[in-house]
Amino acid sequence: MLPPYTGVVSSSTTYNLTLTTGDGTKTVYITFSTGSETYTATKSIILDTTAPSLPSLTTPASGATATGDFTLVWSASSDAGVGLSGYQYFVSTT
Repeated sequence: MLPPYTGVVSSSTTYNLTLTTGDGTKTVYITFSTGSETYTATKSIILDTTAPSLPSLTTPASGATATGDFTLVWSASSDAGVGLSGYQYFVSTT
């Protein structure tokens, strides 16, 4: 069963939408009509507005001088929502 009807938009391929409050699964329904036929598509997403905890770099020590190859070690982040997909790191040359 579809949720209550909320309006008609032009045939644009982009539409800004406001989600209901609160984290969790949100389902968007869109109905296409050609006049004689109707097709409904749905898409579910997970809204997670809580940021994960910050990782902490433990190795090398702050202010250390590294030459050649070195290893980065950090405490892991945690996220009770949708989880983490990975980390990115950047090394400054200055």
